[in-house]
Amino acid sequence: MGLVDDKKQSINNVALFEVLGNLPKGRSTFSMPSINSPSKNLLPFLLDLLTTIHPPKLPKTPVINKPTLQLPNGSMGSLSNVAPKPDTTGILHELLTKFYPVLIRILKEGFVTGIKAGLACGADFTIPGVSPVVRIKLSKIDFMDLLKIDPTSDVGSTFYGKDATKDFNWFLYNLVQSGGSATWKNVLDLTYLPATEEIEIRINSSFAGKKFDEFLLGFMGSIELVSQENLMTKLMNQLTGSLGANLPNINMSLDKLIALEKVNSLQDKINSSDPCKEEYKQDDSFFTFTNDELYDIENTANQKFLGTTNLDMGCGIVPSTVNPIVAKTIFDEIRNTPPSKVSVIIAQSITTLNNSLTANVPEESKKIAKLSLNTKLITDIPKIFTNIALEPKIVALYQISSQTVNNVSVDTNDGFDYAKATKVFFEYVTREALSALMKIIYDKVKEEVINLVAGIAIKIVKEQAKIRIKSIASIVTGNVDGILTTIKTSTTSDL
Repeated sequence: MGLVDDKKQSINNVALFEVLGNLPKGRSTFSMPSINSPSKNLLPFLLDLLTTIHPPKLPKTPVINKPTLQLPNGSMGSLSNVAPKPDTTGILHELLTKFYPVLIRILKEGFVTGIKAGLACGADFTIPGVSPVVRIKLSKIDFMDLLKIDPTSDVGSTFYGKDATKDFNWFLYNLVQSGGSATWKNVLDLTYLPATEEIEIRINSSFAGKKFDEFLLGFMGSIELVSQENLMTKLMNQLTGSLGANLPNINMSLDKLIALEKVNSLQDKINSSDPCKEEYKQDDSFFTFTNDELYDIENTANQKFLGTTNLDMGCGIVPSTVNPIVAKTIFDEIRNTPPSKVSVIIAQSITTLNNSLTANVPEESKKIAKLSLNTKLITDIPKIFTNIALEPKIVALYQISSQTVNNVSVDTNDGFDYAKATKVFFEYVTREALSALMKIIYDKVKEEVINLVAGIAIKIVKEQAKIRIKSIASIVTGNVDGILTTIKTSTTSDL
């Protein structure tokens, strides 16, 4: 129980700060589940600790005229102009804006390192003069039927990035629609064969004789991993499945959703373990589930299949969903806003998303529900990033890398089996995605603790100064209260 004891001690230290008058009163810290959890995933605890120490504050959002939305029920809505409140809302906002470039950079580096580790590729491996070709069924790189979703449709556009020149998934969609061959930025040569629904992938000749590392870095540098607007909609869909359930002319397979939920549960298992402990061993235990775990997985998948999930809002279990029109509006607002102003739009989007997801929550419980909801969104961010490993843009890279290094491709039918077949790669990416987020939260906790200590030190110095002045005054005046009598200054009326 050492881990739990350490967390309790940390909270005890925070309680000391509260006693010294530097924290808002009223939060029952020992009721937090994260304190007593034996899980080695410290993200929930760090979030609780950070929001206990000092909730981050957001700048006031300037008023911007917003077009109203015609919702399916006939009512009118609009994107809220109210700035998100502090606590987890502020943390979520910073992660989606200030720290977004940092997370993307770390994740790209993680994919490169993870692929090399998964393939046991030496640092000096070079690309052959005639690059090998991997020819596989399209379904072997597209586990969630992403390439069947039209990126120009209303809801379909929310599954893609900026355009086909930045988003490799969109590029692949166009290739599948047209057939034939195309080259992705002098990095990959691809051919789609409609008759057999197969795709051929080859490393471009410009990398012949170069280090394998150069190719991986070249590919990562050429793609948009996930845009800010796409990250927002991924969070919405991860939470409720509402976007996938409302795709026109596409029936999202329940089996594929179950496989994806298995992958989400797999990540929870991986991140709940400590690879630095002696008892840790790399085997297939992460990939096995109890009957209760399978029930929860299938239950969640069924809910997302229908587009509405039962979420624990901190005030009870509540059915929640996101209207696709609201999601599309948020997506377009972020996409069409200049980078200098996107922070304001994302703040408004978080508020709108909170309002939509808590529509079924009683008014008196909405505040706590929104804070609980945003904690859930934050803890889902590592899963969003890790699940990019199951998208065509990364699976295609892994397939051609495996063919080039080990002369073999990965033959699996769904995302869960793929994660199992590439377990060294997948576990590395899973841990890297979480650690990147935890590093940011930990640094914020450390910063706030330092500020608290400095504030307490200043307070102590001031109190000591008051006592010293009082002592001196009592000696000078003979007044035991140490009150110095003010000498009256002359005025013109005294003359």
